[in-house]
Amino acid sequence: MTNRPMIENWHVTKEKKIFGYVFNHPTLANGKPMVTSTIQHVEIENGVTFAYTANSKYELGEANAQYAAQFENCHDDVAKLFSKEMV
Repeated sequence: MTNRPMIENWHVTKEKKIFGYVFNHPTLANGKPMVTSTIQHVEIENGVTFAYTANSKYELGEANAQYAAQFENCHDDVAKLFSKEMV
């Protein structure tokens, strides 16, 4: 785990936000459920997936299993869906 906020067991909502359980957040307790603000874009850097909102950068850990089952490769597909070119 890194020092930046990480979201585990996550999924993307209909509102284009991420719901999951946050770790390493400066003001929220580890494991607390949270919803981000609207996703601006998602990038994969050196094999690590990052979601960007207007003011924050979150590392995405493991996706929720039911959500991930909808995709061939969840992290890659979400990154494509929210690439800078598509948003």
